[in-house]
Parts: sequence; structure tokens; C-alpha cells
Amino acid sequence: MTAPMYDTDSRFTEHLKEQRRVVRDALAGDLAVQARGRDYLGIPSELKADDFFRYLRRGKFYPVPRNTLSTLVGTAMSKPPEIELPARLEPMRRTCGVEGAPMVNVLEEALSEALSMGQIGLLLLRPPGGANTRCRIATYAVESIVEEPTMEWRDGVLVLTKVKLRDGQKQVDDGVRDIDLTLYLSDEDEGRCWIKRSYWDKDTQSERFVSDQRYDVGAFPLKFIPFIFASYDGVTPRLVSPPFYQISRLAIQAFGTSCEKNNLLFVAGWPQYWVSGPISDDQAPQSTGPGQIWVLPPDTTVGREQADAGAARVMQEEIDVTVLQMLQMASSFMSAGSKDGASASTNRDVATMKLRGQLSLLHQTVANVEEAFKRLLEWAVMFDYGTTMGGLADGGQQAMDAIKFRINREWLDTGVQPALLKTLLDTVAMGHLSPRALYAVLERSGLTLPGVDFDEDQSEVESDNSLLRPPTDPPTIGE
Repeated sequence: MTAPMYDTDSRFTEHLKEQRRVVRDALAGDLAVQARGRDYLGIPSELKADDFFRYLRRGKFYPVPRNTLSTLVGTAMSKPPEIELPARLEPMRRTCGVEGAPMVNVLEEALSEALSMGQIGLLLLRPPGGANTRCRIATYAVESIVEEPTMEWRDGVLVLTKVKLRDGQKQVDDGVRDIDLTLYLSDEDEGRCWIKRSYWDKDTQSERFVSDQRYDVGAFPLKFIPFIFASYDGVTPRLVSPPFYQISRLAIQAFGTSCEKNNLLFVAGWPQYWVSGPISDDQAPQSTGPGQIWVLPPDTTVGREQADAGAARVMQEEIDVTVLQMLQMASSFMSAGSKDGASASTNRDVATMKLRGQLSLLHQTVANVEEAFKRLLEWAVMFDYGTTMGGLADGGQQAMDAIKFRINREWLDTGVQPALLKTLLDTVAMGHLSPRALYAVLERSGLTLPGVDFDEDQSEVESDNSLLRPPTDPPTIGE
């Protein structure tokens, strides 16, 4: 879902913040999910900390969100992007990030953030040091955009006039602070771009300024903010929901069911006794086993928890269904074009198919991130060839025309990518997904014969004595 520009409703923005935390935790893995286990699983607060820790440790977290993201980014980067740069920008190919990362690594980060979190901010920097310094691209996660960006109409064009970013911890005079970076167009300086650095002083509950200076890039009068938003929905400031929120919720749901199921099986293997009645903590039994004698006060009741194998079997079936839903969702992220095989080769095709709802998450994100990088490189040419009058010096237009930046699109030819198909097959082999469920994913992706269901397909396999037989269904609990 999207909202025009930024929605100032605090309930909506708080909901988005929670969605982002869920996605971050699911991508980080089991330890991050366990750390917020009480929030996610709804465990009663009276459960002791040690018991709750063991309860969580018995669960299995299925890293489908992380594997899906790796597959999506890997698919887009399965072949190197086509990058052609003018001579002055060529050093950016090898050293593009603020910390010296190559351009392809910055591109991978941008794709990963835009696919999973929905958006990433990209800032073109010209480090101080003279005319020979090269531009760098700084990346800002969506959580780093700390205020609503300001957009205004200027000369008939809607432009970004202010954006405030969390720039990380920096050393200032009185210690290490979380520095905010505000880029804005100054009306007092003919609309030129300025950079203000500040931090929030918790002691005085006020903003403290560190510096406020013009963003100089040589002779070129910078009258725009060289910052761009790249998301699956475009390259303008918008509040977008993280695309990976639902698949992350499913992963946490499967983890919660796994905790419950495995805790139930643990009780079956290691019977747990309970004592109720007028008994104090110092009278409560501390150990069980042969030779142990309990001395209990009158009116005390003792029992043993009973495990329900049928309930555990139902829970495993629920986990299988949830994992299948995650894999089907992962497949939809990558399904290219429409069922009739339509594909997009130009920006106009992308826009048309987007309106028709034909583009997958991966295709939309690749198209918009590609557009964002093109603009950044064009701005870099302006920084290098700009004149005091705002135009380009000799050779500037040729340098602009020499820019070519295109991300691989060959994955558009198939509905399920090889990497995702391998993940599906591995999931079946490990017993976390049945062959019938795998067939449902392949059928949804158009990789099966029309009108042939699973049973008919298996009959054909058996009659042909094929070597490509799917693994048998894993045994269920109690068999």
C-alpha cells in the first residue's frame, strides 16, 4: 500500500515502524525473533524467564524471508549490470560507497533494502579535497529518514526542498552523539543546497547545531538536493509498507507453532510433574527420579502433564501450510509479467504494466532502482562538468550521453527461477514441504502441463519409470 507523499497520521506511521521491526527481525533470524518472543508469541507474562527461554529454544525458525531476499537479489544480479561511464566517473565503478565499496555492492544493498523494506535513500556526496575528488553514493535505510521530506513546486516542477536523515554516531566536542543531517534549499542563498548537522540534546531537550554550510561542488551552483528515494513504487518520497511484512509474519507464526509443538513433544519424552495446593516455595519438590522422596503438606495434589500426539501432528500440518504460503508468496515476488507472457523492455512498458498490475515486486524494484542510479550518475556529471552559470562545460553533454546503466532482465523469461526452484526442492527433501505442495507452487507458476493435476502427473512418472521421482512424504508423528 502507498500514501501520497507522507501521511502525518501518527497511528499509520507507528504501524509502519512496527512492520519494519518485524521484517528486520525475521531477516536477522531466530535470535532476533527470540529476543522479542513475548511480543510476537503472546506468552503469559507469569511464565518464568528460564522456562520461557527453554520454550523458545525448542522452536525452529524457518529462514524463508532471508532465503527469499537472497534469491531475489541474486536473480537480479545473476549477471553483472551493464554499466558504461564517462572517463571522469570511471573511478566510481571501483570505489562508489562512502566506505569504498564498489558500485555493484552499493547496487546490491539498494536492491535488498527496496525489496524487503520497500524503500532506500541514496545521497550523492562530493567529499572535500579539491577538483580531483570523486563522487560517492551514501545509502540511508528507511528508518534513517527521521522527518517528513518537504516537496515544493518550483518552475513548474515538484522538487525536494528538505530532507532530514539520521547520519549515525559522530564525535562532537562534548562526546559521541547521534548526528542528524538536514539537506535543504536555502531561499536566502538563491535556492542553493545547504547541509546542516545537528543532534538532540537530551539534557536540555533541544536541538544543538554542529554546522550549517553550503553544499559546494566546485563551480556548479547546486540548486537541488542530490538525494533520491528508490522503492518498488517509484523514485519520489512516499510512505510504503515493507513488501516482506506478510512473509515475515508467516515466518514468526510458523516459529510460534514450532515452539508449541516441540514443547509438547518434549513433555512426551520428559514427563513434567505438577504440584498444586497449600505449598510454599521451600516445600516444593526440587528434583524428580528414582529414589526421590517428596514430603508434601495435606490437601496437596500431584499430577503429570500428558502429551497429545494428535495435537502435535495437527501443529506440524499447520507449519507445513504456513511454509507453503511463504513459498507461494516468494514465487509471486518473482513472477514476471502476466500469464499471457507479457514482458517489459522499456520504461513505457514498465509504466503500462504497472497500471495493469502485471509487474512483480522484483521487476518494479529493479526498474526503479535502475532509474535512481541513472539520475545519481547524471548528477555526478553535473558536479564534474558544471559551470558557474548552471550549464555544462565542454564535453559535459557527451559525458552525460555516455552513461549507460541497466540491470540484468533475463530472469523475466521464466516464472520460477533456478535458485528458488532449488530452495523448493531442498525444502521437500528436508521434509518441511510435501511433494503435493511443491506441485502446487509449480502449477501456480505455469511450469506444469495444463489440466494435469498432481495425481495424474505422478501416474505418468510411475508409468515412464522416470528417475526424477519426487521424495515420498515424510512420516507423521505417531506413525
